[in-house]
Amino acid sequence: MDDRKRSRSYPGADLEESIRTAKLIQTSLGPGGHSRDAISQQALGSKGVTGATARKIAAATSFGLLKKSGDGYSVTSLAKSIFRPLPDEEPKLLKDMLFSVTLYRELVEKYQPEGRIPASLPALLERNHGIMHPNGSFAAKIFRDSAIYAGILDSDGNFLSEGPAEPNDGVPYSAEDQGVSFPDLDTRTDGPKRQTDLPPELIEVELPNPGVSLRAPRVMSQKQKERAIEWLDKVAKPWLTFIVEEHEESEADHA
Repeated sequence: MDDRKRSRSYPGADLEESIRTAKLIQTSLGPGGHSRDAISQQALGSKGVTGATARKIAAATSFGLLKKSGDGYSVTSLAKSIFRPLPDEEPKLLKDMLFSVTLYRELVEKYQPEGRIPASLPALLERNHGIMHPNGSFAAKIFRDSAIYAGILDSDGNFLSEGPAEPNDGVPYSAEDQGVSFPDLDTRTDGPKRQTDLPPELIEVELPNPGVSLRAPRVMSQKQKERAIEWLDKVAKPWLTFIVEEHEESEADHA
């Protein structure tokens, strides 16, 4: 009888890399299903299935980006949504992917009340969460990188949001971290107006050009502010450009 223990499973690649993997599969092969060999060769540029390509495929599956069925691996609807998210849904999509991993959900639920992830997480993973030595350090790094990318942790391991129990209110970032305040838009007569039916911790502004509404916490930390600006530049701006181009093409077709 084999008494050797097996390590608990965890993603072998972080969330950001897993999204890239799913996007490569979608671009190179279509939504699916595809064998591991086809994914490895045609999407990931390997001569065949290797430890590295198997790790990437397994990680993307753990995060809910790929789904395994009888005919191979298929790109999920969750993955397709993150490839082209609507302006207010990317934060929730990233959290949904992070919490698709049971271990990660457990870690957030356990340590979020403390406000931060312990520095001793590698040892805690090996002692309390079924990760076999010496894999604790690698497993901890993958979790931290994924949680930072999902907007759950900052680079110092501090929590930025409520975690799995947080309701989906469409707000990209939590208002709990004090630091950077929005101006009181009610006092402005020449700019955007605040919606009065929102909770007091939120603020919503309407930009007169191009007529877009934005919702965010009234108070943000500097780190959250930087992430919000980055999100607007990388996600909202390309999405608006796509909509405008699509509209122009449609008008040309009817001309």
